[in-house]
Amino acid sequence: MRTEVKEKSMDAYWAERARSYSGMNRAQLYSDRKAAWEAVIFSHVDESCPLKVLDIGTGPGFFAILAALRGHTVTAVDMNGKMLCHAQENAAAAGADIGFMQVGHILPFAKESFDLILSRDVTWTLTEPEKQLESWAQLLRPDGKMLYFDAEWYFHLKNKESYDKWQKIKKRIEKAGIVFYPKGGELEEIAADLPNDL
Repeated sequence: MRTEVKEKSMDAYWAERARSYSGMNRAQLYSDRKAAWEAVIFSHVDESCPLKVLDIGTGPGFFAILAALRGHTVTAVDMNGKMLCHAQENAAAAGADIGFMQVGHILPFAKESFDLILSRDVTWTLTEPEKQLESWAQLLRPDGKMLYFDAEWYFHLKNKESYDKWQKIKKRIEKAGIVFYPKGGELEEIAADLPNDL
C-alpha cells in the first residue's frame, strides 16, 4: 500500500472510530487511570512555573486535558478533524482551556517553542516515525522534555508465533462477552506494512 493511500486509510478509519475511541479515553479521565498517568508524566518535569505543552496526535484530548487542568498552557494537534471535535467536547466538559489545531505532518511552530511535548499511541501509525520524532524534538526548548508512549501494537501480524497466541487470547476474550471494534480488521490491513517497530 502506497504511503499516501495508507495515510488516507488511517485517517478514514480514525474518523469513523472517533466517537467510540473518545468514549474510552473520556472514561479514563474519571477513573484511577487519570492519577496514574499524571504520576507517570509529571514526575519528569518541574511544574514550579506553568509549562508550554504540545500534545501531538491528541486524539480525544486525554493528555492535553491532564496538562491543562494542572495549569499549563496547552496546544493540542491532530490530523483528524473528527477526533479534534471530540477532543474539544471532552475539554469543555472537563473545564480545560486548550488551543486545538488540525495539522499535517509539518507542524506550524517555531523551533524551541515548547517545554514539554506529549504523544500517546501515535508513532505506530506514522509512515516515517523517525523523521517525525526528529522534527518534534526541534520544537523543544533546550531544557525541554518529550514523552511519548506507544507500543508495537501489531507485532503479531509480522510474527507467526505471536499471531497464533493472539488468536487464542482473542477467542477467550470474545467468549467472555467482550466485543471487538467491528472494523478492527481494516486497521490490521493498514498496520501490516507500517514501520511500527521503533
